Amino acid sequence: MFARRTRTVSFRLVEAEYHHLQKVCAAHGVRSLSDFARGAVLRLIAESAATGEIAESIESRLDRLDVHVKMLERELGRLLGREGA
Repeated sequence: MFARRTRTVSFRLVEAEYHHLQKVCAAHGVRSLSDFARGAVLRLIAESAATGEIAESIESRLDRLDVHVKMLERELGRLLGREGA
């Protein structure tokens, strides 16, 4: 079952933007301007969430890599007789 939509978002367009939006909606066979705008916003939200997850994953991997590099630096310093290098 679908959740009932209870929130409204409103924005203004200049005449040229509105006519262009109408043409794009007609070209894509979209039922209404609202459906088209809702779909576009929801796609951006989904892409943003995915991008955020990817960024967090990359950051986590870089943090782990940084730890390993520091461990290797210490080990190399120890092997070369430079404690604390």
